[in-house]
Amino acid sequence: MSSILIIDDDAAIRSAIQRVLESDGHAVSSACDGERGVAAYRTIRPDLVITDIIMPENEGLWAILQIRRDDTTVPILAMSGGGNFSVRASCWTWCGRSCRVA
Repeated sequence: MSSILIIDDDAAIRSAIQRVLESDGHAVSSACDGERGVAAYRTIRPDLVITDIIMPENEGLWAILQIRRDDTTVPILAMSGGGNFSVRASCWTWCGRSCRVA
């Protein structure tokens, strides 16, 4: 199966996603903020990254930008539990391009 990295500051969310993915046979690693997530990515080189967008330490968009500098092909699933945030505007600000919002 795939190796997956979860980056989220909420331990309960990380744990829930990890349990589901591991029960499906995936190898899952996790990090509690963007900086640790990028470091984990560079060590693990997972097949998929799942990241929260809004985190107190180095947000998910920062992590996405860092990961994209290393690898333009790894799939990244960005998610958010809320907050005052405009995904399209922030993608443009951080990455210099628009993004698809599903």
